[in-house]
Amino acid sequence: MALALSIPAVPDRAIIVIITYIVVVFSIGLQGMTLGKLVAKIYMGNQAPSDQPRTRSFAPLR
Repeated sequence: MALALSIPAVPDRAIIVIITYIVVVFSIGLQGMTLGKLVAKIYMGNQAPSDQPRTRSFAPLR
């Protein structure tokens, strides 16, 4: 985005900035929507089935 904004005033600068903005927003949005699902799928795929409910345990702070 910074590179697109640093282009000197040329006739196609506005189009380049708009396309760059769309690509950045799309890529961040796509990653944001899919990253949680991907991590959950990977994390749950490595778990052995268990009859006991999952609980978190934290070490006490010293």
